[in-house]
Amino acid sequence: MSTTRQVGPFPGATTLVSATRTLTAPVYGARLRLLGGDPAMAGELSFRDEPMSVGGVRVTDRTLSGAMVAGPVTMAASLGRREAPDERVAFGGASLDLAVAPGVSLDVGAGRYPSDRLTGAAGGNYVAAGLALRVGGRPAPHLPDARGVPAPPAGTTRLSIRAPDAHQVAIAGDWNDWQPVPASRARNGVWYADLRLPPGEYRYAFRIDGHAWRVPEGAVTARDGFGGASAYVTVEDAGATGSHATTEER
Repeated sequence: MSTTRQVGPFPGATTLVSATRTLTAPVYGARLRLLGGDPAMAGELSFRDEPMSVGGVRVTDRTLSGAMVAGPVTMAASLGRREAPDERVAFGGASLDLAVAPGVSLDVGAGRYPSDRLTGAAGGNYVAAGLALRVGGRPAPHLPDARGVPAPPAGTTRLSIRAPDAHQVAIAGDWNDWQPVPASRARNGVWYADLRLPPGEYRYAFRIDGHAWRVPEGAVTARDGFGGASAYVTVEDAGATGSHATTEER
């Protein structure tokens, strides 16, 4: 269950405090948005406290982020710390975006990222630079249809992935401590799982043939850019008739 409320007020600022409940732990966040006298200038500060459990190990990431827009320049920075029995590490980064033409910007950034607890990818440092082209909008997320099978039972959420060449597919998420459970195969090569989840926001991924982790096409994902990714699903009403999952951009 997700809740957001506005607190304050501060002169020229909007403050939002949010809390999201998953089956493993609540995720808390706060965001302070500042607007200057110049409409082309704005700033934002945010804090996120995100506990999770992967393989029975309790991990907490706390991140403080800030961003400022001044005309064609956008600057952002973050500083975080991970606390776990087997890992205590600081991470963060900084980036600069310069709009050089409508829909075109020069992006540079550098920082340090923690290990990915889901895929086992090690942490490290990164430096990135490039041109970003922004054309049109992003299509609405939509998971692949499992054809030739009954509709999801009432009160369940169907998550699916297209993997026609797979022999075995499992799904795992933070609702079950990332323990893979088998998915079923439809005749069109789509594997699916009908899950009875309480209202809330969850992260998940599919495991293909016992080794490769993947997220479905059409789902909104969060990537670290170094091999790790997970999809997001928001369950709004556990009592609703079964349907395809809705996804929420992160």
